[in-house]
Amino acid sequence: MRGGFAATAAIAAALLLVQNSAQAALLTFDDLPGDGSAVPSGYGGVDWSNFNNFDGVHYANNPSGYQNGVVSPNNVIFNNFGNPASILESATPFTLNSFYITAAWNDGLNVRIDGSGGQARLIVIDTSGPTLVNLDWTDLTSVTFTSAGGTSHNFPSGFNSEQFAIDNVTINGATPVPAALPLFASGLAGFAWLARLRLRRRP
Repeated sequence: MRGGFAATAAIAAALLLVQNSAQAALLTFDDLPGDGSAVPSGYGGVDWSNFNNFDGVHYANNPSGYQNGVVSPNNVIFNNFGNPASILESATPFTLNSFYITAAWNDGLNVRIDGSGGQARLIVIDTSGPTLVNLDWTDLTSVTFTSAGGTSHNFPSGFNSEQFAIDNVTINGATPVPAALPLFASGLAGFAWLARLRLRRRP
């Protein structure tokens, strides 16, 4: 009986893993045009405010933090004109797990991240390469990024601005769970209960 229970528990754990995997989305932005246009609403199951996309590898003003911030070639997203930018709930609340962020022009750039549930974090980033930020903030309806300060890296372009580049965002909850999974889990639980009942009735 213990063996049957252990097998059932293992299957249930596997189902939970599948369910969580179905909810997770890694957003690389590499399927966007990379032409500086806005990230479209609904991309990755969420909406985007003041986030645009660049081909960081082939950006005309490289070298820059856009180029250095590429994690998965070729695209990154950035806060247009250095203004605050947000990820917004599209259909259901989401979890922002992690992302990579790089300053586009200014070293020592301050970026404040505010979640709709009162979460807040301040990070300081440079232009030299991406910084991995792990948040795991849950039940969000919005996350806002506000940048300020820093000093120019003195790239050949001479730009001094407060843009940042983001790549490889992991959002949990953006992709709906397949409807069949809860039904399958219920059926499995019923099957396990019948198996235990039969074992108890053996002479």
